[in-house]
Amino acid sequence: RVVIEAARQGARGLGIDYSRVLLALCRRRAAKTLDASAQARVRFLERDFRSIADDTAFRCATVIYTYLLPEIMSLLRPVLMEAVERGVRVVTFYYHYDDIKATDEDLFGMLRLYAKQKMRKGVGENG
Repeated sequence: RVVIEAARQGARGLGIDYSRVLLALCRRRAAKTLDASAQARVRFLERDFRSIADDTAFRCATVIYTYLLPEIMSLLRPVLMEAVERGVRVVTFYYHYDDIKATDEDLFGMLRLYAKQKMRKGVGENG
């Protein structure tokens, strides 16, 4: 839904998952709900999170949105923090890095933004 809404708003969207079933569902939803120009801005790729760091599509991102379990967030931490250092904005939903101060929060702390210009070590406000 996030990728589709991003395309609807004019952004390019890339959805990455390891499940072919979920990716097929996303592709069908995009085809059903987006006009042709928005569909051209959306891509869905099958990838394993363990190899994502070297993926060209992932490295071209300017914003990364995650809704991942804590174990996966922990495994992806080096990759996501390296992305922040490159200037990528990382948005986490529900599961966060509590030892890193978020740049911004919304939805009662459910969404947190990590961005280079203001990211600093410290205990999260709500976590």
